Amino acid sequence: MFFTKLRGRNEVPPVETDARGEAFFKLSQDELSLKFKLDLFDIEDVVVAHLHIGAKGTNGPVVAFLFGPITNPVSIECATLTGIITQEDLVGPLAGQTLATLVNEI
Repeated sequence: MFFTKLRGRNEVPPVETDARGEAFFKLSQDELSLKFKLDLFDIEDVVVAHLHIGAKGTNGPVVAFLFGPITNPVSIECATLTGIITQEDLVGPLAGQTLATLVNEI
């Protein structure tokens, strides 16, 4: 299982915001799916949620979408978003790769 806190200061570049959250990821035993859960609070104008890969402090390429993109932004006071990523969901430099590649990047 992987866990991270979602904070504006973790963005590149950092942003000042009250928005916050937590993300949990769990790889299936057969390594064919990666379940995720996002607990989100006080976020405004959301149009997309995705994963990037790259060195700390850099804004690497998007490799998987968790939500969206959508045309009309939404605001979230308190919500939980769940889903499953499979190898077919990988995009950018990980397109065509296995979930093991994504997990190694995490």
